[in-house]
Amino acid sequence: MRATAEREGGDAALGAELVDGFSFTNFPVASSLLAHFLKGKGAEIDYLAGSPISKKALASSGFQAVNEQVEGEIARQLKAGNNKAQLQGHFKMTPRSHRHSMQS
Repeated sequence: MRATAEREGGDAALGAELVDGFSFTNFPVASSLLAHFLKGKGAEIDYLAGSPISKKALASSGFQAVNEQVEGEIARQLKAGNNKAQLQGHFKMTPRSHRHSMQS
């Protein structure tokens, strides 16, 4: 348990550094989105279709790869009878040939 707590503390510190780094390097949307995600409350953030950030996301092959993996994992869990999907692990920003693969 101690190693897990230490890792989580280190992960939180790294996350905070990344948020600051995005802000410092003039990526405010990335900074605010990561900060929101790290709070872990599950509240949605709406970026309207057609907004500059949504256009950039849709154009990103990394985003598309992760999006396919997340959608596939959610579909798998729903088909298995779960009414609330739990996403765990790390999704890879890799080409479509590796879709639905996760690391623990």
